[in-house]
Amino acid sequence: MNEESWPSDTERESRRPIGGWRAAMHANQKGLEAAGARKSPLIDAERLVASLLDDSPFAKYLADTQGTVLTWNKQCEALLGYSADEMVGSDSRIIMPDIHRGNVPHSIERIKKNQIVQVESVRRHKDGHLIEVLVTAVAVKADNGDFFGYLIDLRDKRIERAIVAENALLAQMLRASPIPIVGVDIDGKIRTWNAAAERLFGYSQQEALGRHSDLIVPQPLRSEAHRAMAKLCQATTIDVTTTRCAKDGREIPVNMIGTPLMNASGVARGIVLFYRDLTQELMAQQQLRDSESFSRSVLTASLDWISVVDAQGALIYSNRDDIGACHRQDSSWLALWPANQREEIQLKLTEAGTQRSESHVAWRCEGGKKTWYELWVATLPRKAEGQQQFLVNARDFTERKATEDHIALIMRELSHRAKNLLSVVGAMARNTAVQSTSLKEFESSFLSRINALATSHDLLVQRDWRGATLQDLVQKHFKPLGGTTTGRIGFIGEDFMLAPAGAQALGMALHELATNAMKYGALSTPNGRIEVTSRKFGERYEVSWLESGGPAVHPPLHQGFGRVVIEEMISETFDCEARIAFRPDGIVWTMSTMPMSRPT
Repeated sequence: MNEESWPSDTERESRRPIGGWRAAMHANQKGLEAAGARKSPLIDAERLVASLLDDSPFAKYLADTQGTVLTWNKQCEALLGYSADEMVGSDSRIIMPDIHRGNVPHSIERIKKNQIVQVESVRRHKDGHLIEVLVTAVAVKADNGDFFGYLIDLRDKRIERAIVAENALLAQMLRASPIPIVGVDIDGKIRTWNAAAERLFGYSQQEALGRHSDLIVPQPLRSEAHRAMAKLCQATTIDVTTTRCAKDGREIPVNMIGTPLMNASGVARGIVLFYRDLTQELMAQQQLRDSESFSRSVLTASLDWISVVDAQGALIYSNRDDIGACHRQDSSWLALWPANQREEIQLKLTEAGTQRSESHVAWRCEGGKKTWYELWVATLPRKAEGQQQFLVNARDFTERKATEDHIALIMRELSHRAKNLLSVVGAMARNTAVQSTSLKEFESSFLSRINALATSHDLLVQRDWRGATLQDLVQKHFKPLGGTTTGRIGFIGEDFMLAPAGAQALGMALHELATNAMKYGALSTPNGRIEVTSRKFGERYEVSWLESGGPAVHPPLHQGFGRVVIEEMISETFDCEARIAFRPDGIVWTMSTMPMSRPT
């Protein structure tokens, strides 16, 4: 009902003076005493009025049956601009627009009759502007039931409209939000369920509203969810990662943020839950972990030493456990290299930051041995406001370098040996020619000696020119003669390694001795035998050639090329005295040598 429909006002019959309300309470108290009722101290009534009216958070005032203001609290002063001194004892119609003032008597009658009247109306501020208000009038009666006056409660409609508008905006935002939002009351019943929640969990709004929030909580997690709800009701916000279940039974990993809805008194009246689906995020994180694990396994399996260093050479990452754990930024990568190489390596890092860097060769000691590396430096993308970092790929080429060095050594040795070989071949040709009586004899002897030299060369090539053992040399040179399988040629004693030059010289000596044995010695008869022996004396080995079972031996009348080889050349090559003895029962030839360390 609006005030505009109320009957016209009539003139007031009287005006209660200031303090009329207190006088009325005095009168009421005396009436009660006269009637013999239990005495109620005045001070209690005054305190009650102060508590109900003066300290109320709402605009309230008391008026008598004529509309005279009896009390005026601070909220009235804040709302309408009039102080209590200005209003108490004044006509309440001064805060009404002119067109409403005539309705006051009728309104008072309605209050008297209905006890409570509530209407939307307008009041005028002291400065003249109008304020929309919700007016609630409550009849006030004495103990005898007589109508004494009325209590007016004024609520600013502007605040209500702002709240309504804000709630409407919030409701619109809630519906349109891409974030799943669920509102729950303190009993755990779902009161709000937006479209995003419907998309995430599969339940429609009609299916979810009014049901308990356990609807989307997996059974094993419900106790935990109830504890979280209790915590929220204690005005605590929570932010947790948990699991919720959809209508189709799927379990969905979510980030849940819960915040309580508090009333004006600070008591929780509900809870708002915001959900974020973590499925894609967790999947991406797992893919990232898998990718990192794969990359790390590739780096770990790499035969190359891969490091990440900064511009100062500090080690950030290394794929080698023996170098250091990953992300050890307190260690220096440059310190892993010999001091005389660090400046040049640092220069390569600097060059890589400005231009394409070429490879660099460096070495360091590992396990007591020198290890050679080929370094490649690449610039990594610079992080925002971060220090420049470099990827260093160090490839161990120690074995390749050793092979290359050995090949180079062989080539030098080959060149040197080729010259010596040509000298030897020339000497063999000259001496063979001197001793030959015909061209055919020269050709046979010369080719035989060339083949013997080639046999030693073949053996050395098979051993990468690192040398040959005495037993290999004997077997190789005696193979064309039947080898050891016939039982006529044997090797007895300790085997040892000969240097390449020594192997060539001894091979030629064995050929000359074997050729002589076939022509004049033990191998010229069916029962003849040859033994090659090796015995160690101190640090040297003594090698002997013993013939037996052949024809009687007579010392030669002249010295040929073979004698030069087995005595002079062997003595010079092995730094020893090679001797030959022409015993009647067979030739005995001896020489000694230091062994060569076996190649690794």
